[in-house]
Amino acid sequence: MDNDLMLKYIENEYENELLDFKLKPYNWKSQSAKSEFLTDVISLANSSSEGDKYIILGVKVKSNGTSEIKGINSNDLVDSAEYNNL
Repeated sequence: MDNDLMLKYIENEYENELLDFKLKPYNWKSQSAKSEFLTDVISLANSSSEGDKYIILGVKVKSNGTSEIKGINSNDLVDSAEYNNL
């Protein structure tokens, strides 16, 4: 996804069957976080909506449903190989 499209989603969309916002990256040291990640991916994959689906990290969902970019610390990201180990 390019940056312009990602910003459009964050600024103009609510979480839905195609889009999930997460404030922080998943904590790969925690088994429950790994389970949460798999649950999120399976939920998106099983949605009846067609098209690309995204989990966008570093976005806070406010109580009114709108979103705010908070960003993430690059030290919290894991190597992509970790995803393959699930």
